[in-house]
Amino acid sequence: MNLGTRVVTQRAITRLVSRARDHRIAGLAFVVALASVACSNGPARAPAQPRRDAHTVALDTLLPGDEDLVVRADLARARSQSVFDDVMVWLRGAQLSDAMLDTARPCLEKASSATLAIRLGPSGLDGDALLRMSMPDDDSGGVPCGAKGWKATGDSGGVSVFEPQAPEHHRSAPAMILRDQAGNVLVVTPGQIDSVLRLVRDGPDAETLEPPRDAMVGLAARVGDNALPQAWRDKSPMVATLARGLSTFVLRIDVGDRVNVRATLVYADGKAAADASQTLRRVHDALVRSDRGAYQAAAEAAHAQREGETIRVDMTLPRGL
Repeated sequence: MNLGTRVVTQRAITRLVSRARDHRIAGLAFVVALASVACSNGPARAPAQPRRDAHTVALDTLLPGDEDLVVRADLARARSQSVFDDVMVWLRGAQLSDAMLDTARPCLEKASSATLAIRLGPSGLDGDALLRMSMPDDDSGGVPCGAKGWKATGDSGGVSVFEPQAPEHHRSAPAMILRDQAGNVLVVTPGQIDSVLRLVRDGPDAETLEPPRDAMVGLAARVGDNALPQAWRDKSPMVATLARGLSTFVLRIDVGDRVNVRATLVYADGKAAADASQTLRRVHDALVRSDRGAYQAAAEAAHAQREGETIRVDMTLPRGL
């Protein structure tokens, strides 16, 4: 079927979810924990379909501009350092559904890198997800990732589109797979379909989150001053305190015998940064006094520096902490 003339069926309409949502916050490790702002639902609408024309689409350049958190993992490096399983554990920690991971796992096993983009949900990481994988040049035949029960439904700009024969009507379920001519693969949940097909049709968004590429795992988060989800607020009042006035957050993680973490927090003004710095100092002091040796060692090895509106935190953690 040509996606340029695709008729939107009732099944496709009910598959879509709303895109209206609040600003969110992603947070920190040790002194900085992940946090988010809830999504709200709006009326469902049919996705904008790509037109079939002569342009060629490269999926590794496409990322919706309204994502709240984007994480990139250098899987080739993780394999070379025998920490691939650690990265997979983190993906599960990002609350990707078992169905998403089961669908993508064969691709993840061969991909050189994977990028996870999330629009955060009511409890944080339970929102709309997009998983992009850079695949070997020779991995371009059949249904991507060897996914069972999927069928080809169209193509545009050299991008092939696949959908499940029996779709799961659940926000976290895989709802579409796309593959470009280079073999790059996208697996998306229902709420991402509209944005992804728009990008295939119209090209990249102007402003997107770009996670660092100079670390095994890089994270970039779009942050606002709105309230945190109550679930996260209840779990960690300290996170809510750190989030006040926080504008941007970038995290770099390198894994070897130990885990090296570098976090950069940029606040709206110097006062907000000074308040956050005092909070981090109190957390540091509490961990130094902890009866857990690993926490004490991590706190003693951590270093934080504030310059104006920016706080930089470096720390080394034991694997499995």
